[in-house]
Amino acid sequence: DKSKAVHYYTLAYNQGDLDAAYTMGSFFHNGGGGLSNSVYRAKHYLEEAAEGGIEPAYGGLALVLLELCRQQYRGRTYIPGHSSVPHALFWARKSVANGELHAVKMVESIESQVQAKCNNCKRDAECFVEKLKQCKKCKAAWYCGRECQLQHWKKGHRIDCITKQK
Repeated sequence: DKSKAVHYYTLAYNQGDLDAAYTMGSFFHNGGGGLSNSVYRAKHYLEEAAEGGIEPAYGGLALVLLELCRQQYRGRTYIPGHSSVPHALFWARKSVANGELHAVKMVESIESQVQAKCNNCKRDAECFVEKLKQCKKCKAAWYCGRECQLQHWKKGHRIDCITKQK
């Protein structure tokens, strides 16, 4: 019975079971267990699980973060101060590091999009002689030069930027 399963997972989560948090996050993300699809609830549970070290939650959280941002900002994911890209890339890279091969394509896709143009001035990367420079802190933003990096930082990247953890 789906409702009994959800009930028991909820009880387990309330007692601190992070595997239950992962399962509940997956249910809410995929509409499983008889629950309605909710990226907000999925984010809550998957974040708890991922931050608690539940490795299968890493890739799911990355997907949910991007989906949530797209929903909130009508498809735009690169609004300075409101971008989920650095956090999504962080969790997707952790997923790859843990051997989750499906996350490799997600990382490649996100990186190819953000590397295609300067994250501040939006000029195409092919317009520049040198390769765009990557944010050293989060490794999730690329710039044509120091001036654009500083401007983007002031516009809100400082809020989005996440320290790359090993």
